[in-house]
Amino acid sequence: MPFPETLMSIFIPSPSRLGSTLASLFENQAQQRPEAIALVFRDVSLSYGELNRRANALAHLLVKRGLKRGDNVALLVDRSPAMITALLAILKAGGAYVPLDPATPGPRLRFMISDARPRIVLTQDAYVDRLRGVACEVLPLDSLSTSGFSADNPRLEASPDDLAYLMYTSGSTGQPKGVAVRQRGILRLFKNQDLVPLGPGEVLLQVSSIGFDPSAWEIWGALCQGARLVLYPQPEVCARSLAEVLRKHRVTTLFLTPGVFQLMVSERLEGLSGLRRLLVGGDVLPVRAARKLLATSWPGVLINAYGPTEVSVFSTFHPMRAGQSLGERVPIGQPVCDTRAWVLDSALKPVAPGETGELYLGGTGLAQGYWNRPDLTVESFIPNPFSTEASDRLYRTGDLVRRLPDGVLEFLGRKDNHVRIRGSRVELGDVEAAMIKHRAVGQAAAVVDRFGESGEQLVAFYTAGPGGPSAAELREFLGQSLPPIMVPAHFLKRTALPLTLSGKVDRKRLAEEAALARLGRQAPLVAPRTPVEQELAAIWQENLGIAGVGMDDGFVELGGHSLVAAKIVAEVERKLGASVSLQSLFEDATVARQAARVEAQRKP
Repeated sequence: MPFPETLMSIFIPSPSRLGSTLASLFENQAQQRPEAIALVFRDVSLSYGELNRRANALAHLLVKRGLKRGDNVALLVDRSPAMITALLAILKAGGAYVPLDPATPGPRLRFMISDARPRIVLTQDAYVDRLRGVACEVLPLDSLSTSGFSADNPRLEASPDDLAYLMYTSGSTGQPKGVAVRQRGILRLFKNQDLVPLGPGEVLLQVSSIGFDPSAWEIWGALCQGARLVLYPQPEVCARSLAEVLRKHRVTTLFLTPGVFQLMVSERLEGLSGLRRLLVGGDVLPVRAARKLLATSWPGVLINAYGPTEVSVFSTFHPMRAGQSLGERVPIGQPVCDTRAWVLDSALKPVAPGETGELYLGGTGLAQGYWNRPDLTVESFIPNPFSTEASDRLYRTGDLVRRLPDGVLEFLGRKDNHVRIRGSRVELGDVEAAMIKHRAVGQAAAVVDRFGESGEQLVAFYTAGPGGPSAAELREFLGQSLPPIMVPAHFLKRTALPLTLSGKVDRKRLAEEAALARLGRQAPLVAPRTPVEQELAAIWQENLGIAGVGMDDGFVELGGHSLVAAKIVAEVERKLGASVSLQSLFEDATVARQAARVEAQRKP
């Protein structure tokens, strides 16, 4: 059993005041406004009525295949109408969905399926081979016929305390851990309509990875409240394409990760002008980018949205409007949507306002726990010391915060970002905060590079435009405010920091890059041999932020990732008049191979 009986007593469902489920709220919208547009993908539109009928037929098929209330169904599909239909069908049939991003590496994908033990995996023909040998039924949606199955709403017993989804996050040991989120955790997000109203007349763009929990807010926030849900048409986010989609579909509400937000502000700021609300979350909001947006006459609301997966997407909001001044950090705000927050010391005692403590969260958004991990569940979901109810629990976030004089919370860093360098304790967040005080630095991330028995050094990565500070300039700048032990040994400039699938800075990747930089180039550099190779090498060097690119060097091996790829594609089109795909940069990308593609397009 994923949750042993001894643990279930910890999570006794309290009587719900919501009374509805995600499926029933959607069905109400389909009944009241059947002709209203529910879903848009490229040039395809589906009404609430048609989407409901499609989902009903698939739900009846799943029940026929043996799906029972409480069963897990894994979903490995690209963003598409089929993805939304499948999500609805799983919930309508009484199941919980396990979202699997197609970009997930094979070993991690197989671990998640093995751990979740789904009764069925819904997928596409293109991904069937990746699922060979899994211990459950695999149904390819492309060739799955629902002909003959009822289009009526299934009449199945359901509760807000049923699981909505099982979502995997990275564990500290590198092994994914599944967070079991109840429907009531998502339903609570619809209760506060003052800040983020999502009713008829609103248009929400679904751009998050399905394996990243803000996707649950995007999808259900729109479909359960009668808004129009537009699906971003590409797997990877490109600033130019995103701006075009926002304009074409007149999107009113958008969620972005900090990395994509910064990309839009720097390259397509005007593309955000039509938004009424822009939520940014998943990592620290870059204050300089926020200042730049708020310095315009934009009439919308910028919301710094904070929340761990374990507390159902969002826990605190901090709204900002044009003209508002910001300090060195953007606060994460105040609790929202039936969330309660405590700032506690190591003895679980409240700290005084202004003092640093660990953030603990409680309320109806609390997840059921970690799937198949009773030890970790008990460790992270602790008894609420301020409650007399035996079932009341708090989630230990591991985030350090302080409460400002006006009552809002300010995020200061992760507890596990406290490291030791040659015996001295260093907070990586303090190093990063000092770096972004430099007027030319956009983002900053510090990691520890450990080598040998006692070798350890700080390595800092940063983003800056052309002519940005050199390593020597940054070292001198930090030396004015930090003790020597906190000044990084090396500074590596990048045009963008690599992100995980959930949009957070990929610190593991940065640590690997730091080690590679220390080891140095192992193979000789192959110089450009043609004018096209020379031009491409210059584009790669500028966007990857490195001094030398060999013709046989791989894009990924040089530190390339999705945001850099989007910039390179745009520059190749602008400077060379040729089209290269984002996918090609990850599949076979060396300068030599890309040059061959460009030259092939130039042949008569």
